[in-house]
Amino acid sequence: MNKLFLISIILIIFIYGCSQEIEEFPEEVEEKKSEELQEIPEKASEQVVNSKLQGLRDEFDYLLSEDAWLEEAHYQRIVRDIDDLESSGEDVTEFREKLPELKVSGRETTKDDIQDSNFRLELPTEKEKQQLPECADTLFTTFPVDMKEVESITPLGNLGPPGHTFPTQHPHLHLGEYETQFAYLLYAPSDIHITTVSWQEGMTRDPIDYSIFFAVCKDVVGYYNHLKSISDEVNDIIDKVECEDFSTRSEGSCTKVLLDKVDEGTLLGEVGLKQGNFDFGLIDLRKPLDFIKPERYPTRDQFLNCAFDYYPENMKQQFYGLIDRVDGTCGLVMQDVLDTLKGNWFHESAQKEYVVDWDVYLSFINHYEDPSIQVVSIAGIFTDPSLYEFIPRTDGLINREFSQVTADGNIYCYQSENVIREFESKPTGKILVQMTDDEALQIEHKSGSCSGSESFSNPAVYNR
Repeated sequence: MNKLFLISIILIIFIYGCSQEIEEFPEEVEEKKSEELQEIPEKASEQVVNSKLQGLRDEFDYLLSEDAWLEEAHYQRIVRDIDDLESSGEDVTEFREKLPELKVSGRETTKDDIQDSNFRLELPTEKEKQQLPECADTLFTTFPVDMKEVESITPLGNLGPPGHTFPTQHPHLHLGEYETQFAYLLYAPSDIHITTVSWQEGMTRDPIDYSIFFAVCKDVVGYYNHLKSISDEVNDIIDKVECEDFSTRSEGSCTKVLLDKVDEGTLLGEVGLKQGNFDFGLIDLRKPLDFIKPERYPTRDQFLNCAFDYYPENMKQQFYGLIDRVDGTCGLVMQDVLDTLKGNWFHESAQKEYVVDWDVYLSFINHYEDPSIQVVSIAGIFTDPSLYEFIPRTDGLINREFSQVTADGNIYCYQSENVIREFESKPTGKILVQMTDDEALQIEHKSGSCSGSESFSNPAVYNR
């Protein structure tokens, strides 16, 4: 009896204890489960971000340590990854600073390529200049092509983002009818010394494009872009020279550096085919352009001039009569106006000198055909590559004349108008911009039209 009683008491205590544990257990489980469920997405998200950050660091380390060249699509994917990380709140300064160091096939050679390779490109060295004649005012006396075949000329300063976000360095000569497949003979405009010949396959809709740079005298270098073939004489000259190492990293490309004399009127090659135009540019080291920050440009871009001005007057006028520009001039490359919005700007991620990555470009300039029209020319980053064209106003905050916009604390708004070719599509939305000091601005694209009372949400920063 006593034994049964003790067993009963023990069972009662055991059952009671178990019931107490059962009552408390669900609350503890639910609380713990809830905490764990909250932690899972946070930990997963953090792990994904950390993985992306480390992956990008590893990718940069490899590309820079191996001195590797990227295709354009690869570069753009890296930029998108950086943008995604930044939008998630991560500090991407380290990546923005390294972007300009990446080498992208099809883009201009970087400053490091030139410094590290111990060679010069299109401009002759001081020692080589000793072989060249002194410079005169009139240098050219032979037309590059039969001028009867030239239909029109696009002036200096042509725009077409992203590649031509800044005003283009050279005029384009348009031959015959578009896409005729005709080839036109191209000649040396004077006695010249060829300094560089380069080519790239698949650059345009034609199979191959050549560029030829040539010294005319000690301080003047001319050039032709978009030759579709080169002559036997030029071929014989460059056959003696190897491609520079940097230029062969992109398939189907080569740059050869030389200094060989060619007589005036010598056939250099052919232009035309599907593209139907070619570039005729000129660099005059005696005439620097007055950029606010000249060190941010490749050397040749600091000395660009109109090649037609180096012909005798009667020949010069044959070019000028074909230029599509309302004021009858050859156009402008440099349009910087000190302490104002007008001119060229660089995204804050751009390196301080020798910037050749066009994605960081932004420009507020006059239109290349009609300087009474102004253009916001955008390479990208804060919106798609685009041109906002309009008739500038001399008062108010909407479409204000660029040279009248200063660091006055106002936010100015720009929107596109049908001012050049009505059949051309125009970009949507508006561009907000505010100069924060004489050499810095913030800018943003937003939907809708200008209201006269604007505010920023997430502006990008650009500097002179």
